[in-house]
Amino acid sequence: MTTKSQVTTEDLYHVPDNGKAEIVNGALVVLAPTGFLPNRASFNITASLP
Repeated sequence: MTTKSQVTTEDLYHVPDNGKAEIVNGALVVLAPTGFLPNRASFNITASLP
């Protein structure tokens, strides 16, 4: 029988290449990088905040 350890928030700090990740059902899931348009939309939203 194998024991699978639960991922912790500390593991999120050690994602390679400053990538994005999230914890789903106790497993670390690395997210794909976004492109130009989502980054631009994010910048516009951030710039519009007071």
